[in-house]
Parts: sequence; C-alpha cells; structure tokens
Amino acid sequence: MAAIMSSLMYIYFVLTSTLISAAPDNSGSFIGSGTNTLYFTERDPSVRKCRHSKVYGMVQAMCADLNLQQIPPNLQSNIQVLEFSGNRLRELTNNTLLSYTSLSYVYFVDCFIRNIEDGAFMKLRNLQVLDLTTNAITDLPINILSLPQLRSLYLSDNKLKDDALVPISSIEDSNIEILDLSRNLLTKLPPARALTQLKELNVSGNSISFIKASEIAAFCSLKTLDISHNPVVSIDNCECQEINAWIKFNKIKMIPPKVSCSSADIPTEAAKCILTTPSPERLISNETMQVYNNCKNNIVMREQLIKARNTWIIVSSCLGAIIVITLIALYLIRRRNKKRKFRNVKNDLAAAHNVNDELLNGNSINGKK
Repeated sequence: MAAIMSSLMYIYFVLTSTLISAAPDNSGSFIGSGTNTLYFTERDPSVRKCRHSKVYGMVQAMCADLNLQQIPPNLQSNIQVLEFSGNRLRELTNNTLLSYTSLSYVYFVDCFIRNIEDGAFMKLRNLQVLDLTTNAITDLPINILSLPQLRSLYLSDNKLKDDALVPISSIEDSNIEILDLSRNLLTKLPPARALTQLKELNVSGNSISFIKASEIAAFCSLKTLDISHNPVVSIDNCECQEINAWIKFNKIKMIPPKVSCSSADIPTEAAKCILTTPSPERLISNETMQVYNNCKNNIVMREQLIKARNTWIIVSSCLGAIIVITLIALYLIRRRNKKRKFRNVKNDLAAAHNVNDELLNGNSINGKK
C-alpha cells in the first residue's frame, strides 16, 4: 500500500512541476482563468525564422516581428513577396536585396530604417509595391521612382523634408500611381515632373501652408488628393477659389472636399477673381491650364515613344528573322550545290573509270586475236 501511495505522490509531483514550469507564450493556448490558468506552449519562443508560403500564386517570405537585424541569407531566391515589418533592419545597403531580384512586393514597416543607399532597389526590376511606412528616413535614393514596374510607394511617418524630394525633379519618367507622403516634414507638394501617371497623392499631416492650383494641375492624372491636417492658411482668395474650381473641374476627390476661402461667399470678391482671370473656365487661369496641357502632352509623347520603341523592336526582330532565314537558305543552297558538285565529280570519275575499263578490255581482246 505504501508503495502505491509513493507512486501516486511521484506522479502528482511530476505533473505539478511540468505545469508550473510551462512558461506562458503569445503563441500558446491556455485553459482556465485568473490564478488557475494553465499555459501550454505550442512552439519554442527562442526560434526566430521566416516562413515561406504561397500568396495568390506568389512565393512569400513571412519574416515580420522577429526582431531581426538583417534579412536572412537563406531565404528562397525566387521569393516575390517579402514581409519584413517590425524588425530592426536600420539600413538598406546596395547588397541587402541583391539575392532576391524576383521581388514584387516588399514591406519594411517600422524597421528603424534611417539610411537607404542609392543602389538598394536597383536590381528589383519587378518591384510593384514598396512600403517604408514608420521609419526614420531622411533621404530617398535618386532612382527609386525610376523602377519600371513600381506602382505604389508608401513613405508615411518618416522624416522627409522638401530637399529630400528634389532628386525626383530630375527623373524623366515614372510609373508611380500611388504615393503616400503623409506625416513627414514637407512644406510644399512634391515635384510633379516625373509623376505624370500619379493617381493618388497623400500629403496629410505635414506643414504645407501654401498651395497653387497650377501645382495640383501638374499632376494631370490625379484622382485623389489628401491635404488634410496641414496649416493651409496663406492662400490668396482668388488662388483659393481657383483650387476649388480646378478640383471640381477635374473631378478630383480631395480631402477635405474643398479649401476654405476667406471671402469665397462674397459676390464682389468672386466677381473680382473672374474679371481678373481671362480663362475659358472662368476661375481657372491660363497658367494652370498650360501646366495641365504640358503634362498631358508629356504623357502623349511618352506613349508615342513607347509605341515607336515597340515598333522598332518588332521591325528589328522581323529584319533579324529575315536575315537569319536568308543565311540559313544560302547555307542550304551552298550545301546542296556542294553535294551536287561532289556527286558530278564522282560520276565523272566513275565514267572515266568505265571508259578505261572498256579500253583495257578492248586491248585485251585484240591481243588475244
């Protein structure tokens, strides 16, 4: 009996020790509540590694919230989606993504990034979405908007000033359609020269105090503009009315819906703006229309250039194919002629040999006679 009791006490002690030593983990499950809660861990919390999966047919590396300081070098080289948010990357060098050139979607949200080298994204020719939200970025790589497939760029909650966007003005073409610059340190809209394809622009939560209608018109493909939470106060009354007229004329969704004009409701003030602005669209100035038309012309020229380039590629390909086919045909003809010549020589030799044989045979017969 004593032996049985000792065994039961031992089993109870082992079970109690196991439950007490089980450390709670965010990924674990539990039974009970309060002080009687029992935790059962499902995985080792010390193991920090990325997980690969398929997302909409694309290979994804899920590395979020692992407190990593660098991108693991052993990820699959063909990954197309990289979720690396919530880590401690701090810097993007020219070699950071060099091994993963198939990337199309990259998320570096809240990674303490301060510096990005100019060649960090150079090799990512398929990159479509780049999210660098909530970091400490002060400068942008000069070629970030030149990536051929990049459509969406999120730079919210950083430390970008106006001078950080100056390099953008030197870029000729960009395919960016969504640009989020909210909650930075901007005092004006970004340069629009390269952003002819831009459809959504978010500059909310900055320090922009002055906007001109012509600056908005420079984004001639714009459909949504968020300028909320900016101290837009120093706008001339006529300029203010022109902005609202332009937003309405181009059916742009603006947040807030309109700029508050100090004297917009006073008929004499409105009439003064109309009279002093010789424009077919009344409140819209010639300068604004000219800027808009220049942007549209750039789009047309770009489309024509792309069309001409594609046509030249097709023509070049056809010419190349014709040249290759011609060379192959000449080679086959030469080969056939060579074979025919060889066959004729062979036949001539055979005929000469037969003639010699006949002569020898004739001589032999004459000799016997």
